Amino acid sequence: MQQFDAVVVAGGQGSRMGYVSKADLDVSGERLLDIVLRATAGAATTVVVGDVAVPLGVVVTREDPPGTGPAAGLLAGLDAVASPAPWTLVLACDLPDAPAAVGVLRSALDTAPDDADGLCLRDAGGELQHLAALYRTPALRRAFAAWGDPANRSVRGVMASLSLLPVDPGDASVEDLDTPEQLARILPRMARADD
Repeated sequence: MQQFDAVVVAGGQGSRMGYVSKADLDVSGERLLDIVLRATAGAATTVVVGDVAVPLGVVVTREDPPGTGPAAGLLAGLDAVASPAPWTLVLACDLPDAPAAVGVLRSALDTAPDDADGLCLRDAGGELQHLAALYRTPALRRAFAAWGDPANRSVRGVMASLSLLPVDPGDASVEDLDTPEQLARILPRMARADD
């Protein structure tokens, strides 16, 4: 695996979850953010974007101004990396199967074509999940430079100019947790995986 940094976007309001911090949700006895941070093991620099407690060694930052969305958060995360690695792993904080999903991405990177700007996991409907992806850092920077101010704009829009390789997650899930119903559905599965 080539050297990479990791940016975890954790700045949302969790409105559909009842305005709770999704990063701090308990999933089978572990904080959701900590599950996602396990998936960043090996990163040269790990940045969490959000108003949340992070472990020692993890950089924390916020988008400016706060609350202006995940695209602005991702750019703030990139800006917080002092010495950028060639690749950047980008994850949402609410991916309970992040370790398995990132394992799939890292395996796929070994055979990725040289002209790919990044690798992006697909969900069950075939949609690219831009917050579950590995990007060439210079390509990511170019995309943001071309897009302009990312505040309150979509991540999908920023990434539209990139040549991304879709990756099938296999047995891993890229379902994020947006609602209490999703959390209730995934908890039993996570508990079984821990057995």
